[in-house]
Amino acid sequence: MILTDAQKLNYERDGFLIYGSILLKKELGDLRQRIDALASGEHCNAEKIGVRLEAAVQTRELQSVSRRDKVWQLLDPHLHDDMLFKHANNPKILD
Repeated sequence: MILTDAQKLNYERDGFLIYGSILLKKELGDLRQRIDALASGEHCNAEKIGVRLEAAVQTRELQSVSRRDKVWQLLDPHLHDDMLFKHANNPKILD
C-alpha cells in the first residue's frame, strides 16, 4: 500500500490515518487469539516475550483478574512468533 502525499501529511499532523478496513475479519480474529495466548501465558513462546504490566498491578489493584488482563504491552512479540512476524511485514500495513 502506497500512501499519497496528502495522507503522509495528515499522518505527520495527526499521528494516525483514517483508512478504513485493511485486514480481513479472520486475520483480525487470528491475531487477537495469538496475542491473547501470548499475554495469558498459554502460548509456548509466551515466556520469551517481554511484558509490561498495567500500573494498577504494581499497586495491587488488579489481583483478581487474569494474567492476560494485567498485560499493558507485549514487547517485540514478532521476534518470537511467526504469525506476528508475518503480520508486522504485511505490505498492506507498511508504507
